[in-house]
Amino acid sequence: MSKKYLNNNQVKKYLEELSKLVATERETDIIGVQKGIESYSITELGRMGWAVLNLRISASKTGLGGKTVIDLEPEDQEDDLLPYHLVKTGDVVALEPHGSSKAVKSGADQLQATVIKVVSNRLVLSLQSELEDTEGIWRVIKLANEITFSSSKPFTIKIRKNTLSSVEKVLLNMQAPRFSNTVKDDNLELFDSSLNPSQREAIKLALNAEELALIHGPPGTGKTHTLIELILQLIKREQRILVCGPSNLSVDNLVERLAKHEVNQIRLGHPARILPSVIDHSLDIKSRYSDEGLIVKDIRNEMDDLLSKASSTRGRAEKRKIYSELKDLRKDFRAREQNVLNDLLNNAQVVLSTLNGSASKNLYNQKFDILIIDEATQALEAECWIAITQCPKVIFAGDHHQLPPTVKSSNTKLETTLFLRSLTFHGDCIRVMLNEQFRMHQDIMEYSSHNLYEDKLTAHNSVKSHLLSDLEEVDASGDDIVNTPLLFVDTAGSDFLESSTADINDNNSNSLGKLVDDSKLNMGEVQLVISHLKLLISTGVKSSQIAIISPYNGQVTQLISEIKPEFPEVEIGTVDGFQGREKEAVILSLVRSNFDHQVGFLMDYRRLNVAITRAKRHLCVIGDSDTVMSPQPTTPTLKEKKNDKKNDKKDDKKEDKSSDKIDGAKFLIDLGEYLNDRGEVWTPEMYSD
Repeated sequence: MSKKYLNNNQVKKYLEELSKLVATERETDIIGVQKGIESYSITELGRMGWAVLNLRISASKTGLGGKTVIDLEPEDQEDDLLPYHLVKTGDVVALEPHGSSKAVKSGADQLQATVIKVVSNRLVLSLQSELEDTEGIWRVIKLANEITFSSSKPFTIKIRKNTLSSVEKVLLNMQAPRFSNTVKDDNLELFDSSLNPSQREAIKLALNAEELALIHGPPGTGKTHTLIELILQLIKREQRILVCGPSNLSVDNLVERLAKHEVNQIRLGHPARILPSVIDHSLDIKSRYSDEGLIVKDIRNEMDDLLSKASSTRGRAEKRKIYSELKDLRKDFRAREQNVLNDLLNNAQVVLSTLNGSASKNLYNQKFDILIIDEATQALEAECWIAITQCPKVIFAGDHHQLPPTVKSSNTKLETTLFLRSLTFHGDCIRVMLNEQFRMHQDIMEYSSHNLYEDKLTAHNSVKSHLLSDLEEVDASGDDIVNTPLLFVDTAGSDFLESSTADINDNNSNSLGKLVDDSKLNMGEVQLVISHLKLLISTGVKSSQIAIISPYNGQVTQLISEIKPEFPEVEIGTVDGFQGREKEAVILSLVRSNFDHQVGFLMDYRRLNVAITRAKRHLCVIGDSDTVMSPQPTTPTLKEKKNDKKNDKKDDKKEDKSSDKIDGAKFLIDLGEYLNDRGEVWTPEMYSD
């Protein structure tokens, strides 16, 4: 059956709907949090860690773009440490003078800043506007990080003028993707000859694609390794590359890998949000310490001297004179600095940025031959369009069977990514799936391979049968747990019932209230996690080789408070936060145990897939089989029922080629059966002394 491509009117309607969804998401994400903050007093925000109170400005200097950078320390100089707070590097905060009992409402009167550095006794902020009076007592209030959202307006104009590019038409399902046959096995010279056949096929597809190609990378299949080879191949062909990802971590991972090769790369983004290991590749650092950057160093020093002079000047007239001089110097500084930035970017072979960061004015006049979006299945479609409009060709890399982008509004349509939408419409002609994984023991891998990847995943010989007993310093002759790749600790009948953080918050005067969502925890499972952790460590497994994960923030918080003091090197986090990571041993706490068989997050097969594919040699799953193997869906609201009916009608009309219609309940039930059949099964009593 031939495809029915969309026309201009259909695309225009789709983009208008997308724009409305994005606006709703923005309001939910930003305004909702802001209202929550504004509903508390400053004293309450300080107690909850959302505000740092009683600070003084101890120093100021000039940062990138001529922005003022200030140091904030406790106002009481005898107090060496900052009070308890939740402010971290990269956060957007409001800087306010001490006075009002309420936070200043978001708007023109609110002075915002980005947190550059956090140490025990000092906060360092980059101000987004000028601050003339630095005297007095100040406070810092943590804000929601406002995201740059794409608008459909430019596309509406392009549609009307019929000026959409070929790649835009392909992504909007208006025309078929095209491929050349230029790159073949006999003329593809790889930089890394160890690439397996599926990785080679992915490279060929990407090089031959005229507009679009997808590299589908299931867990542990070397997706990033493949992307590095692709980038080197493109540079060899004298192509200029823009590389993006939805998060700073996804981008920094690629910068780190590229740094091993002689590639002229530049990482765009605020230094506060870039990993220290790759900061030398950032535009900020290169502009400061390159030969070109030294040109503006003298002006920067002069501005710093004036800022220092202003802070020690008492008279208002004299201060105004100093800031007038600063204004003129800043104008000259920015013009000279921009020339330096342009020169650095013009000479870069690869520019890397978050998707939102690709909207930077520094890229306005930059031309690229190709865009690569890593972790594309975690990126909102609106984010992707920001970067796509700058490039004639796009390569998506990701896995639609892992977690989608985080969406805070109730409408889940935003979870459908460009990766999945393109795959659903255009089919397998645009995709190569990497099929050899280098992480997991075969028993850990096989459930996901069978249920999600059409039994096409294979384990490389180096990992196929590896166990904890193969690790150095592990006692292979001791407890048999080191020879067990898959373990299910079944709490059914043990009265390890779940509870809610709301139950705790009701009796806690320091509750974060509206600022923290209600979450689940299971104290019985916490104790089992601790027992299993101690068992693993007693055999010689190192703390740093173990991760403990759970779908619920409440459980993670409890685990951290009880485990970190004794075992600081054990990594503990949410399943969502651990995507893309791996450890030799992983303990997974499912938490849910109730008489109504409600399983919440566990009904999302993508979250479960991530959870069970993080372990290399040993996966321990702790849960209640009575609950998780007979899950009941949460009762939908009337609005959700209406949306489901609309979606069902639409889904009936279109062909689904993505194989993404996975029944979450069945996936969970089958997982329980797989753990029982292929793994070893323990009960809580087996941990008794």
